[in-house]
Amino acid sequence: MFERTVRHLVAAMWKRRRFHGLVVFTYHQVTPEFDPRFHLRGDWTSLSRFEAQLDFIRHYFEVLPLPEAVARWKSNRVRGLQAALTFDDGDISVRDHIVPTLQRRGLPATFFLNTAYGHGRGYVWYTVTNYLSHAAPEVRARAANGLLERAGQLRATDDAEFYDRTRREVEALSPLVDDSRPLFVDPGFLGTLDPQQFTVGLHGHEHERHSMMPAAWQRQNIERNMQVLRDLPNYTPLFAIPFGRPMDWDVTLARTAFDLDVDLITSNGGLNVQRDLQLRRIPADDRSVRDEFEREIVGW
Repeated sequence: MFERTVRHLVAAMWKRRRFHGLVVFTYHQVTPEFDPRFHLRGDWTSLSRFEAQLDFIRHYFEVLPLPEAVARWKSNRVRGLQAALTFDDGDISVRDHIVPTLQRRGLPATFFLNTAYGHGRGYVWYTVTNYLSHAAPEVRARAANGLLERAGQLRATDDAEFYDRTRREVEALSPLVDDSRPLFVDPGFLGTLDPQQFTVGLHGHEHERHSMMPAAWQRQNIERNMQVLRDLPNYTPLFAIPFGRPMDWDVTLARTAFDLDVDLITSNGGLNVQRDLQLRRIPADDRSVRDEFEREIVGW
């Protein structure tokens, strides 16, 4: 065990001294306690773990605002190990826990927001599915027979017709979700934050798999997102692809982003060491950031 630890440290020191690269960490929901109705296990981070992760990141990396980090990366000016913090979907914990925690530490971050949800406008299919799966039996029974099982296939299907039909059926059940307390942060709140520390980027008006949607929908989805966010004083023209894996987007989205003059950001993981078409991010939700760093970057 001691020998393995030493090898990890030696490798990390070697990489730190000789490598120039940018690491972009991604979070979603941060709360003191897990509520299965509103939190997705893979997207949730306990507040105590989040604070420990931040302490590791700021000790090991130079933490930059994402727009500055992207500008350095695009112009080959990344020096040493630098990092940026990003948060997807605009969960209400952004207001209640994430922003206060970052403010206390003086750490910058970018929040990627969808603009179609909450405030009486409905919810994306996975929010509805997750809520119904953990709701009271009489509420869960309102879903058509087999609908929740079919919804479980949406993340991986390559059948665009099945995806669109099923997600619409699920999203039509949005009124069943208990939103007596807000589930998503208001963009106006983020617009009041210090633009030197906090920026707001695009995540699509709706959080859907772009590869399953027609070209006209893809363009309109980004344009509607921009219409809501671009007047915020801390808006940045960066688009974090919903879900963000290779199966979730296509060349149509890349062309659309180019036409609209926004940069794409994926969720493929890894160290950004040179100018590429898209910036990559490492998921950090409730994971060991140290382990993710060592596996993705140090290579041990």
